[in-house]
Amino acid sequence: MFKLLKNLRAKDWIGIIIALGLVVLSVWLELLIPDYMGSLSKNLLSQSTDMSSIWKDGGMMLLCAVATCLDMCVVYFISARVGSNFSKTLRSKLYAKVQRLSEKDIESFSTASLITRTTNDITQITQLLTMGMSLIFKAPIMAIWAIFKILGKGNDAWTIAVGIAVAFLIVMISILGSLVLPKFKRIQTQIDKVNAMSREDIEGLRVIKAFNAEGFQGAKFDKANDALTKTNIFTGQVMNALNPVMTAIMSGLPVAIYWIGAYSIHEANAMDKLDIFSNMMVFSSYSALVIMGFLMLVIVFMISPRSFVAAN
Repeated sequence: MFKLLKNLRAKDWIGIIIALGLVVLSVWLELLIPDYMGSLSKNLLSQSTDMSSIWKDGGMMLLCAVATCLDMCVVYFISARVGSNFSKTLRSKLYAKVQRLSEKDIESFSTASLITRTTNDITQITQLLTMGMSLIFKAPIMAIWAIFKILGKGNDAWTIAVGIAVAFLIVMISILGSLVLPKFKRIQTQIDKVNAMSREDIEGLRVIKAFNAEGFQGAKFDKANDALTKTNIFTGQVMNALNPVMTAIMSGLPVAIYWIGAYSIHEANAMDKLDIFSNMMVFSSYSALVIMGFLMLVIVFMISPRSFVAAN
């Protein structure tokens, strides 16, 4: 996969560097919102706060949200351009290389395999590059940065709750990845077989009809198609198992934080209750960003296996 990146042109690398900078800016803006939220919650509960402070914090939160949206729109535009140029270069070089192959080399490739390489495989690689410029860059930066932001905010029980959620998610990703990665490798071979059967039926249509072999050819195609269908169903079901896991974590983690925070507020004195409540709101927002970062890594994980297999 990484060897293919040498096909990127200079202007594509410039676009990737600009996208990386914009992603860092986007993460910084998103992580500013919980800080303003904490200040806003303190101002709302304080009796000596005037409306100007509340409007200021709310306006800054809105400004950060709008700026983040515009920032990511630019990132998606750049990634789409870079991905399109990359796929164009790959197809051109692959076509030129096939044209230079000798007869002996061509015999080692089937026509169906070359069709799959120039269509499906390049599409998978381009999709990983395009999404990678936004998700692969953003996911680890957001997760790590948010983890550092929550350190020192709140009590240790909140941090332990986030650690348990992240560890459980990593374990689930590892287990599911070990199940689906071999299947993704098999899918590429099965796609070649389906393409070969389809091409064989089209090119040999007159011969098949002449020998009344429609049933035999249909059975061959059904066998290859059923194998591909079963593999896709299995990988889809395994990957979809992450959805309820992510839903449980995204819903259960805030409940755990508020539950722990409620006990802390109940046991605190009157002067500390406001600070604990504010920290609880900020910590909850940061923990959601941590899980969101890992969620984006899950999305990349769902796409990358087939892309790496296609690249190989």
